[in-house]
Amino acid sequence: MKEFLLRVAVLCLLLPVQAAAQQKPTDRRAPVSSDEEFVALAKELPGFGGFFFDEAGRVNVVLRDPSQKALFEDGLVDGFDKLSARGAVRVVAGRYGFDELAAWRNDLFDLLAHPSVVYLDVDERRNRVVVGIDRTEVGRKSATRAGLKRSIAARQVPREAVTFVETDPVRPAATLRDSFRPLPGGVRIQSDPPGLGGSICTMGFNAKRSGVQGFVINSHCTSSYLAPDSTVIYQRSSSLSSDRVGQAIVDPAGYVCYPGWQCRFSDAAFVDYDSNSTDDFGRIARPTCVNCSSVSVGSSTFRITGTLNRVYVGWQLNKVGQTTGWTRGSVSQTCVHFSIQPGQAVLCQDMVDAGVNGGDSGAPVFSRTAGSSSVLLAGILWGESGGGFVMSSMGNIEWELGDLSVGGLPVGIP
Repeated sequence: MKEFLLRVAVLCLLLPVQAAAQQKPTDRRAPVSSDEEFVALAKELPGFGGFFFDEAGRVNVVLRDPSQKALFEDGLVDGFDKLSARGAVRVVAGRYGFDELAAWRNDLFDLLAHPSVVYLDVDERRNRVVVGIDRTEVGRKSATRAGLKRSIAARQVPREAVTFVETDPVRPAATLRDSFRPLPGGVRIQSDPPGLGGSICTMGFNAKRSGVQGFVINSHCTSSYLAPDSTVIYQRSSSLSSDRVGQAIVDPAGYVCYPGWQCRFSDAAFVDYDSNSTDDFGRIARPTCVNCSSVSVGSSTFRITGTLNRVYVGWQLNKVGQTTGWTRGSVSQTCVHFSIQPGQAVLCQDMVDAGVNGGDSGAPVFSRTAGSSSVLLAGILWGESGGGFVMSSMGNIEWELGDLSVGGLPVGIP
């Protein structure tokens, strides 16, 4: 993807370098994200708070100093003519620079250990650090918020820079259910963890990794979540040997991102095909209608022509899953840190306001121009929260699984 920064070097993401004795996150190199782009630009342009897209496809830039708008309009910040559908830059008044908010979010990382905290995010639209609170916690909301406010004050983070949002607890989203040969992305698969009876999920996308032909699925659809294993994968039923299609061979272990915490940047694993003849390289199954919960498919498929390493708030994305079929919606939040269970987190994930249900885990997520069968692969779905889905971006997936060939050349912003 062509970088939109002209005078700012986009750095590899570093979780903040802090001393363990101070109970801060440890140094860790990570995939480049939209958040890190915004942090880099905010250091050059103090008060820059990020940008997002509105429903008309226009770029909305968050600025503390409105006079900086001229830098974007005059082309001193490269790429905004390609980002905006109409070329215009709209200014939204902001109070904080994105670099300030990102630093405060990192200072609050250990709030994820609180049983009521679902996620932490720097929200471009709100220009605030957002703490997602479990809305299902009945009768304890006031006490929860009071305790979190005390924790925020103890870390010397400005209280007015943080807002609380009630949300559903995130959970894995563990016809398109027919037998397919060869296998396109978006169809049903089933794992066979010993003693668990298997997990029904969705196949993400076919790929080649270091010359090995296989496909990408969610790590939580294997027998060991976010850890190496050799789970056997079937297409429909683990009771039929003829339905076996491959075995998981790459599923990295988490790393220490904070004292007592194991983290990953994607919920993804790579499966080696038993036979290369089973794959439909560069294709995603295409249901007959969008946002209608249909899992009926025709003879046509979506064709992957490139990838998007990261996404931005307001972009329209699609997914195809074995439970709810083809759904579409807008990116609502980017680079969100999710607490999965005590001591385990998935970092820098994206949220999309589109339909999802159990069994859609692993669904390929993509950008598409209306009327076209060509798509740009953006990542895979792994969870649901707040009525939408949570995804791992292609940049994060490739950072953890290695370079993947998926049927097209990497491209820039569409």
